[in-house]
Amino acid sequence: MSYIVRFGEEVDVAYLDKLVPVDRACYEEAYWGDPQKTVDRFLKNRQSFVFVEDADTGQLAGYVNFFPCEEGLYRDNLERSPVIRDDDIAPEEVAPYRADENHLFIISLAVHPAYQGTEAIKLLSNGLIDYLNRLQAQGFPITDIMGTAVSPDGKKALANYLFREVRTLADGNTVYICDGKLLQHFLAGQLEVKSYKGDMYLLMPLADHRDNLRIGHFLEDARTGAAQVPGTAADRALADELMADLRDCIAYECSNEVVKELQLAYLGSFDFLQTTDEYAGLEDPSREVVVGHARGHSVLVAHPKTHMYVLCTLLPAFPYSMTQMEDQVSFDYLKVAKPADLGSAISVLGWKALVRPGAAEEQQVLAKHGEQGTVQVAELPRDVFFAGYLLEKYGLHACGNATCALCLSQKPRDRRELQDMLAGEAYHNFEREYCIDCDPINSASETNRSQFDHYEAYLSQRAVVYVDKRFAPDISQRIDFFADYLFVIILTLLQNTALAKAAKRVTGILEESTDITPETKLIIDREYGATVRFWEMQNFKYLSSQMEAAQLREAFMNQQLHDAYSEQQEYLEHVVASKAAITESRNGMVINIVAILLAVAQLQPLFIELLQGFYQEMGIEAVYAQTTINYGILGGTLLLVLVVLINQRRKRHLEARRY
Repeated sequence: MSYIVRFGEEVDVAYLDKLVPVDRACYEEAYWGDPQKTVDRFLKNRQSFVFVEDADTGQLAGYVNFFPCEEGLYRDNLERSPVIRDDDIAPEEVAPYRADENHLFIISLAVHPAYQGTEAIKLLSNGLIDYLNRLQAQGFPITDIMGTAVSPDGKKALANYLFREVRTLADGNTVYICDGKLLQHFLAGQLEVKSYKGDMYLLMPLADHRDNLRIGHFLEDARTGAAQVPGTAADRALADELMADLRDCIAYECSNEVVKELQLAYLGSFDFLQTTDEYAGLEDPSREVVVGHARGHSVLVAHPKTHMYVLCTLLPAFPYSMTQMEDQVSFDYLKVAKPADLGSAISVLGWKALVRPGAAEEQQVLAKHGEQGTVQVAELPRDVFFAGYLLEKYGLHACGNATCALCLSQKPRDRRELQDMLAGEAYHNFEREYCIDCDPINSASETNRSQFDHYEAYLSQRAVVYVDKRFAPDISQRIDFFADYLFVIILTLLQNTALAKAAKRVTGILEESTDITPETKLIIDREYGATVRFWEMQNFKYLSSQMEAAQLREAFMNQQLHDAYSEQQEYLEHVVASKAAITESRNGMVINIVAILLAVAQLQPLFIELLQGFYQEMGIEAVYAQTTINYGILGGTLLLVLVVLINQRRKRHLEARRY
C-alpha cells in the first residue's frame, strides 16, 4: 500500500469533501464538522492542513487541521472558555502566520479506522512536523501548539505528540498544549509513537510495623465487603477480574502452606500522574510538567503473618510513555490525583509524606500546626505522592525496589527503547543527553528468558518486559493470559521483600542500637524464619513455573540480596559475640574483686588480733584495731574501683583516637 502526503495550499476547496467520511468514522456525531465552516476557515488560511491519501484508491487515510489563532481564541482555549472551542470558531479568529509568534490550534486530527495501525499514521506525523519546520524556516516561529481531546484516542494521540495537560473543561474534554522543551522535541521528531500496544503493572514491595492495626482492619473489611475505597463500579470489576485470575493461578500452581495464607484485596483506583523526567515539581510545584493522568487499579497481595505485601497496580492500555513512568518509579516520583478517601484532615507526618515540602514550607506548617497537629486535605495540591497516601491511609511503607511489568503486543522496534525499559530510564528524555550502553542491559535486551513459546520475556532487576504473542484486544483476556506469569513475579518479589525487610531491620539495629543482645538476634532470626517458605521451590507444583521463578530470581538478583543479608548477619553475630565476651570479661573482673574482698573479710579476725598486739605495745587502745582494719578494707576497695574506672576511660580514649 502506497500513500501520498499533501498540504493545504496544494488542494482546492472540493478536496475537503474527502474529510466527511473520515470525520464520521472517527468522531461522535456531536463533533462532526460543518463542511461550509471548514471551507470558510480554510479560505482564511490555506496553510492549515496535512493530508495522507491512499495512492491506490484516492481515499483520504487521515488528516490534521491546524491554524494560528488570534489572541481572543488563544486565550479562550488556554484559560477562558468553559467548554470546547471547535466548529464554532469563526474565520476571523483564524490568524495569518506572523514573524513574531504563532499560537497554533489543532482543531482536528483523525485517521480512518481502515488505516489505523498502518504507515499512514507515521506519514501524517512526519508530514506535520516537516510542514511546521518549513514554516519556521520561512520566518514564522511556532510559539506553542494547543489541542482539545474529545476521546481516549485523541488523548493518546496528543500524548504521543508530547502535549501536556492544561485543564479539564466543564464538558469533560481536556485542553492540551505543546510548548517549551516539549515543543523542541516535537519539532525534532522525537515523538513517543509506539510500535506496540501494552498494559503496565506497577509492583511495589511494602511492609508495616507489627503494631499497625490499620491494614488488618482494612483486610477484614475487604473480606466482608465493607471496605470503602476510591473507584467506580467498572474499576472494581476490572480489579476483581485481576484478583480472580491471580487466585486461580495460585490455587492451581502452588502447594506450599504459605501461599494459602496470602490475602488479595482491592485497594482502589487512582489517576497516576505522567510528567517529564525533569521533575521540576520537586523544587517548584508550579513548574511541574503534567503530561497527563492514567487510570490505575491497585490490588494488595498481603501476607499478614510476616507483615509483607506487594501492591500490584494495573494501568491498562497505557497511553503515555512506559519508560517515563518507569523512570518515575525508579526516581520515587510516583504521584496520583488527590484520592477522595483521605477524609477532611491528615496528620502533619502524613502531610510531609504526601507533599514532600521544601524546608521553608515545612517550617510554616510546623509553626501553624505543630508536629502532632493535623492539616486540612483541602490544603493539599492536586497531585500527591502515592507512597505518602499508602503511609497515611494504611501505615504501609516501601520495602525494597519497585518493579514494573510491561505486557506488550510486540517488542519495541528500537532496541534502545527495550534497553531503557529494562533499565527503568526514560527513552525520550529531557534532562540528560546520553544513552545507556552497558553489557548487562545489552545482554538482557537480547536474551529471551521465556519457558513457553506463546510469549517472550526480557528481564532485569527493574523491569519485566513480557511480549504476548496472543495479545488480545479485550483487557479481560489480556489479564487472564498474563496472570499465569504475573503470580510468579509476585511470589518472587515477596522473596525480595523478605530479604529487604530483614536487612532493613538488621541495618537499623546496627546503626542505632547500643544494646544488641542475643535476644535481639533471636528475634531477628525468628522474623526471617517466618519468611523462609517463600524460598522453597515446592511453592510451585510444576517444573515450568519453577524454571520461570528461577529466571526471575536471577534477574531480580535475589541471591546477591541473600548474600548481602548473610554478611550483615555475620557482622551482627560478631557484634553479639564481642559484646558477650566483653560482658563475660567484666563479670569475671567483678567476681575476682568480690573474691578478693571475701578473702580479706575472712582474714579480718587474724589482722585485728595482730594489730591489737601492736597497738598494746604502742600504748594505743586495742579497740581501735577493728576500726582501722574496716577503714583499710573500705579505702582499698575504693582505690581498686578508682583504678578500674581510670583504666576503662583510658581504653575508650585510645580507641577513639585509633578510629
